[in-house]
Amino acid sequence: LYGQVLLLIIDLLLKQKGITLIASQQEMNIFLVIAVVFAAAEVIASRQMFSKALQGISYEESTENRLAKYRSAFIIRCALVEGASLMTLVFFLITGNYYFAGLWIILALFYFSGKPSKDKIATALQLTEQEKAGL
Repeated sequence: LYGQVLLLIIDLLLKQKGITLIASQQEMNIFLVIAVVFAAAEVIASRQMFSKALQGISYEESTENRLAKYRSAFIIRCALVEGASLMTLVFFLITGNYYFAGLWIILALFYFSGKPSKDKIATALQLTEQEKAGL
């Protein structure tokens, strides 16, 4: 995500200097529709895939295996959201339209809202107090 923040700063600096690649309002609108639809689809898919992956975890497995499966599911969830957020930054670079920067902020907030904590992991994996203490 740090790379995306850097790209956002570069995009903002270019916009401030008046450098954009596309100036047509019709082209900007097309990119905006694509970005919103793609972002919404990626957020929904990331949530569903994450939930489905968690449902597939057998609670009779060892804690290490459950944590590994949780980690894999979380990485996939983040990758989907990160792909959509990167696309919005590229569209911002191309068009200079601040709506894309706003959409990126919304996606970044979603990205950070899913950040795992000890309690979230313990709840999702139904860990016992002893297993939770070992995290």
